[in-house]
Amino acid sequence: MDFEFNLEIKKTSRKKTISFIIKNDILQVITPQTFSDNEIELLIHKKSKWIKNKLNANKLKAKIVSKNFETDEKFLFLGKNYNLKFISHSKDLVKLQADEIHAFINTKKFSDLIYRKKIVQHWFKDKALLFLTDMTMEFAQEINLNPGLVKIRSYKNRWGSCNSKGVITYNWKLVMAPESIIKYVVVHELCHRKHFNHSNNFWNEVSKYIPDYKNKKEWLNQNTNVFEW
Repeated sequence: MDFEFNLEIKKTSRKKTISFIIKNDILQVITPQTFSDNEIELLIHKKSKWIKNKLNANKLKAKIVSKNFETDEKFLFLGKNYNLKFISHSKDLVKLQADEIHAFINTKKFSDLIYRKKIVQHWFKDKALLFLTDMTMEFAQEINLNPGLVKIRSYKNRWGSCNSKGVITYNWKLVMAPESIIKYVVVHELCHRKHFNHSNNFWNEVSKYIPDYKNKKEWLNQNTNVFEW
């Protein structure tokens, strides 16, 4: 197959339909095991306009910067960059101090980078749940749209969700964004308590509280990769 863009094809028995994913200027095509190369090529050609548009838009996005979890690396928290400091200690503990995040790591595992990432990520998730719960409850009272429960999880392609029971689940990485962006996502999910869709009525409801929601939405789209480790 010869195309004007980088291409990765993965066949799997777990898929029944074809999926197209743009990641780091590469088109990833995930197909059922039964699809032939000719079938895949034909489907790519049919989606060529969409693929080119997505690839062009992706070039404008911030690039993913891999983290090595070493001292003096910068990590975002509530829109501000903090230097990460690793300190050998008798027990694991992470603290926010001035302009730094201090990660105390068990001496026996101090050089284990996977363990370091686990400890730091656990701290971010704890902070995310606390902050997002507080902000959600604060705005829920203000706009009189109460959630059933607030949770966090890891999402690949979304910042939050609200189910029919009113349970709001956020992507924990949202805690790295500026507070004004977080507020948009919180209000967005709360408004699903009134409009369980993305209709004009829903967006009109969002705009009552976040008049420039389109700018916030576009900011998230352009900066998604900033929050990837």
